[in-house]
Amino acid sequence: MTAPDWAEAAARLHEALRRCARDTDLELAAGDRRLHLMVRRATVRGVCPAYDERRLAELGWQAPDGRGGWWYQTRRAPEELRWWSGFAARTAAAVLTDDPAGFSCAVLPPTGPRVRPEPTMPRRR
Repeated sequence: MTAPDWAEAAARLHEALRRCARDTDLELAAGDRRLHLMVRRATVRGVCPAYDERRLAELGWQAPDGRGGWWYQTRRAPEELRWWSGFAARTAAAVLTDDPAGFSCAVLPPTGPRVRPEPTMPRRR
């Protein structure tokens, strides 16, 4: 068996996205680097820390607006889930790891302590 490539990683990610019930959070990881996808009833939103701002901008991520990390959001539709699988795999290859075998995708548990990737409103003084 050969090592997985990015096309295989994108296919596995597409299957994970397709199987998501509404309100499912996925964590894409490589080592200590993370990318979060929040699958909701009508939308899919991704949030990525600023590992490499230039590369994220080139890929099409939206710059932080003071409320969180780099982000992108689409409606939740079959063609958008297919798009997200490729977009997230390209992002992982660009800013998480150059080794597709070291890339993982896991569903975050619905309960218990965890970091919420949703942007938060800045505090007003």
